[in-house]
Amino acid sequence: MYSVEVGYMDLRDVERRVFDIMASSVIRIVPVISWYLDGKDVKLPVAVECEPSKLFTFRTRITVPNKSFDSSTWFLKVVLQGNALLKVDGEPYGGIDEAHTYIPIESGDHEIELRISPRTMFGFHRWYMGFENSYLVEVEWNVIRLGLRILALLSYIEQLPREDPVRKDVEMLLYKIMSDIRVVPAVWQITTLISLIYERPLAQYFNRRDLRNPYGDYLYISGVYGVGILKGYMKEPEANYTSIDAVIAISRKIEKSLFDELRKISEKYGKAGVLYIAGHSHIDAAWLWPRSETIEKSIRTFSTIIRLLKEYPRFTYVQSSAQYYEWIEKLEPKLFEEIKKLIEDGKWIIVGGMWVESDVQLVDGESLARQFLYGQRYFLSKFGKIAKIGWIPDSFGFAASLPQIMKKSGIEVFVTHKVMWNDTNEFPLHSFIWRGVDGSEIPVQILVTGYNEPLTPLSIEKHWAIYKNKDIVPFLVYSYGYGDGGGGPTREMLEYVDLINIMPKIPSVRYFNEGEYIEALKKYLEKMPIWNDELYVEIHRGTYTTNLPVKEYMARAEIAIREYEAIATIAEILKVSKYNKEDIDELWKLVLFNQFHDVIPGSSIKEVYDDSINDLSKVIEKSNIAFKNYAKSIISSAKSIDRGVAVFNILPWRRKDIVKVDKVGKLPEDVECQEDIDGYYIYVEAPPTGYTVYRYTEKSCKASEGVKVYEQQDGIVMENEYISLKIDYSSGNISSLKLKKEGIEMLSAPSNRLVAHIDRPGRWDAWDVTDEFLAQGEDMKLIEKPVIAVKGPLVACVDVNRGIGLSTIKQSICLYKDSPVIEVKNKIVWKEKSLLIKAWFETTLNSKKAVYDIPYGVIERSTSRETSWEKARFEVPAVRWAEIYDDKAGLAIIAPSRHGYTAIGNKIALSLIRSPMFPNPWSDLGEFETIYYIYPHIGDYSKANLAKTALEKMFRLKLIEDVESSTKTFSLFNIEPDGIVFGAFKKSENGNGYILRIFNPYKVVKTVTIRFSKQLTKAVETNIIETETYRELNIVDGNTLEIEMKPLEIKTLLISI
Repeated sequence: MYSVEVGYMDLRDVERRVFDIMASSVIRIVPVISWYLDGKDVKLPVAVECEPSKLFTFRTRITVPNKSFDSSTWFLKVVLQGNALLKVDGEPYGGIDEAHTYIPIESGDHEIELRISPRTMFGFHRWYMGFENSYLVEVEWNVIRLGLRILALLSYIEQLPREDPVRKDVEMLLYKIMSDIRVVPAVWQITTLISLIYERPLAQYFNRRDLRNPYGDYLYISGVYGVGILKGYMKEPEANYTSIDAVIAISRKIEKSLFDELRKISEKYGKAGVLYIAGHSHIDAAWLWPRSETIEKSIRTFSTIIRLLKEYPRFTYVQSSAQYYEWIEKLEPKLFEEIKKLIEDGKWIIVGGMWVESDVQLVDGESLARQFLYGQRYFLSKFGKIAKIGWIPDSFGFAASLPQIMKKSGIEVFVTHKVMWNDTNEFPLHSFIWRGVDGSEIPVQILVTGYNEPLTPLSIEKHWAIYKNKDIVPFLVYSYGYGDGGGGPTREMLEYVDLINIMPKIPSVRYFNEGEYIEALKKYLEKMPIWNDELYVEIHRGTYTTNLPVKEYMARAEIAIREYEAIATIAEILKVSKYNKEDIDELWKLVLFNQFHDVIPGSSIKEVYDDSINDLSKVIEKSNIAFKNYAKSIISSAKSIDRGVAVFNILPWRRKDIVKVDKVGKLPEDVECQEDIDGYYIYVEAPPTGYTVYRYTEKSCKASEGVKVYEQQDGIVMENEYISLKIDYSSGNISSLKLKKEGIEMLSAPSNRLVAHIDRPGRWDAWDVTDEFLAQGEDMKLIEKPVIAVKGPLVACVDVNRGIGLSTIKQSICLYKDSPVIEVKNKIVWKEKSLLIKAWFETTLNSKKAVYDIPYGVIERSTSRETSWEKARFEVPAVRWAEIYDDKAGLAIIAPSRHGYTAIGNKIALSLIRSPMFPNPWSDLGEFETIYYIYPHIGDYSKANLAKTALEKMFRLKLIEDVESSTKTFSLFNIEPDGIVFGAFKKSENGNGYILRIFNPYKVVKTVTIRFSKQLTKAVETNIIETETYRELNIVDGNTLEIEMKPLEIKTLLISI
């Protein structure tokens, strides 16, 4: 660890002298042990067993003495088992956490309040709150700062090779300036220093990387004797201790010599590049703690940062996530106003532009659009500016549609990190142009060592050493400060900056400035290499599947809220009801919050999902109620004596569907009908973005021929005019699936096999799956013989019940009239751990590529396993669907809430369920329901209109029963061709018009016609966040728009009616 001796000193001697100097800077200590809690006076230490979410408020009044020296500083030190918000004189003053345990405080009388949470930075707790100690301490901070810098310098040079000339020169410098130093601290001073700098909560997963470990001898002395001396149990040894005046004089001499000589050494060896250092705190919106704790973390962290920004005027700080600012605005308005002023001054820089740092692979494209819409518009409304730097360092992969979404949301540069976690291939670029699937380009820089860096010389050197593209772009962004659980930069980190800038061979550092950084990067755009692919992260692949309930509720909520705002928009245009923007916004914010990159992936603790399911249930329920009320207001705008059922279609093309209604009341006339045990299947139709009303009739339920289901000796066959499929009695698998008109057998082996694969990743249990499942697995066993449950002619279903251990999956495999799509409804009762269940399909296709739905995009991935990059993608994400295909046919899986797929050669598999132990032992245990669809077709996804089919399975026709209306049918608008993806129809954010967002899922240019039944007064194309007009659109015949859409393009249209 240390170099060999040089002369009569080595680095151990230097280290000991540094700690001597630092300890001798402690001037005096004043215990603060009397506090007020729950109406009672208490003395420290206090320990209380409690629920982890309980907050404890301690109060006291202190008198901070006048300073002994103009240059000295008083600090309040707090020792907890937990984290806390410190308030001084009624205002947030700073956070107390593992990295921030002492805070400067002015002389005088003060009211002190500590709001303590039992949870530590990473959510760890032992079901009790411990408030162990607090005291005031006066120190000569300039002396401690010098000591911290020398210790950081020691940590840097001791990792250099012994023969390195820089190490030799710096060692000789240190020996020269420290050799004649004799400083002797008292035991009480040693103990106070060790406590002040190092004593902190015991927290799992945490390490103070910005500090060198304490000097071991002094750590022992402080514990065995020092505490006893401070408490009065023992007397201080009588010795000749160095006075504070002498220590100040010695430290000034050392500092001058050190800095003067370091500058000379730096001139001799030079510096290496530039790092833009961005103070930051990565605050997970929820993870190993619930949202309530994140709110506390945000207040604590933001108050800490404001304190540091006042003390260190050159320091700048970046912070994402509009949600956190909204919490501060509502709960701590004075703090918010301080942040606002710091943003105006350029000291506090908003980044990200999103509501939260969401997952960007598993959520709908419209959800990503709303992340930026709500985030950027919040920033604009509160601070007069939007974020220009995309900031998503920790999400578990990045869809190739993100460049387009970011660029159309005001983002100019993207900063990320997680590709550095790849488990197979080292990501080759660190400064590059990312070209998305549509051709959009955005410059990217990678935080190569992390986003919670310690800002030590050693960390700075490592960051630069790893950076691959320094020959092309001679600078890189560097994010420092404690995160995940909040906290941010420390005063120790900020004290290293001046040292770093005079040290040899390592980069210079510049405090981050948004404008300067972006302009600097723009100068190198033409030289930067291009990455023309998704940013697939080769780790955490299990998050595509973990926690079925939250993903299921999210998929439903994403649809329900869009149906709500669409029907509300129609109602307002028809002047029958007002658009309830406040309610819609609040529901959207619940959706967006729960898309955070540790919530929707399933990698959070139980309490997070208790909150999440409650949030999303609220979104679904309120949206469905609102839809019904708006629909009734539209229907009842024209009174009639005729009663019936209204069928609403939110999608902008005419469609038919078979829906199920309860067995109460009358049937609608002129519809085909099939009776079932608990209701009726009815075959209905609705116009584009509108409704049809079917009058009630007394006629009986009947339907023409459609689906047939019948038994054979070895299985059950279902067929309609498009396909036939056979389900084996022996296994419950689908043994045959034929396209009837073309005579193509789609399967080469029994499929829809439910295979249980061992799932025991060595770490990151909720996050990871390994490729072991490619080599092993056990078919779930058939519990009972498959049976015909529904007999047609509109719908036929076969029930297949399989199990393993104590768990079962009951599938209802259904075929509908006039549709080639097979529905697979799953009722899951799950009690197993350490298993991954995948539904496997083995096809006759000669597939080289698979196609996947990504957020407002489509991507192809190889189905071969020849290169290491292909082998690493053994499990990949999709939002709603995936397919394998060849030049004749394709097989698609549509799964609204299941996102993990494997496609190798002619096989494709959907991951259904996995139940990890950590961090949530309850994950995926219980009873669940989910649906996926099997869609065999001719041609590829575009010829099969797969995107349209998937939308129709999510945005189902909605029935409003027992209504009366004189209008039989109404359509507001339709879009041609009908495969153009409907994204959103809502009121514009400024209230002056309506937004229609559409997406071209094809890889060719499409001419799109949008025809309204109402007259248009104006139409423009705007950006996603509705702040910029791209161009005005020509209105044909007063009601029609004709626009050209590039391949895979998103368009946001603002129309006035």
